[in-house]
Amino acid sequence: MAEVDDPDRDIERIRARSQFLARQLKHLAFGARRLRFLGFTICLLTLLNSALLFLYPTITRYRLIDPFERLGYLARFAIPISVPIVTIASVLGLALYEGMRKQGESLFEEVSDELHGHRIGAATPLAVAQATSAEKVQAEADLDQTIFRLRVKLRQFARASDLPLIPGKFGPAVYAVINLLIAVTLLFVSGIH
Repeated sequence: MAEVDDPDRDIERIRARSQFLARQLKHLAFGARRLRFLGFTICLLTLLNSALLFLYPTITRYRLIDPFERLGYLARFAIPISVPIVTIASVLGLALYEGMRKQGESLFEEVSDELHGHRIGAATPLAVAQATSAEKVQAEADLDQTIFRLRVKLRQFARASDLPLIPGKFGPAVYAVINLLIAVTLLFVSGIH
């Protein structure tokens, strides 16, 4: 006996798929915000590290900050302690960033596969012919709207997965090397005085 498709079952399946994609949309949006925030934090920590490195010789050698040397004396001890702390925070932030990026890329791939499957499924003539009820047409329209929003979020996530100033696959490694070089350079500069 031939099995007859139940229109109510199709509507529920379409709604369930739409709800699933909407949940994934929220996860991607949240992940993109976290990556963007963490990327800017890493960039600011690296800039702070650079500023401390260039400020240290100015404070210790030329004593431009305080003629009575109170701040200069404090800075001679605070900067060599601050740079390793900022470097460690930056490297730990980079490790967290990479973990979040990899997790987000996994979700990105799964959602992309789901969208690809939907596009192939929606293109069949059978799916078009079975859209008989107004409720099913509305459910499919809601699904299409969710898919559109999801594609926008996928693109936003792809942009957020790059670090500021040094985008690309090797951006985190470059940031880590810069921060470590700053710490080593300060070690040599502070050892001279």
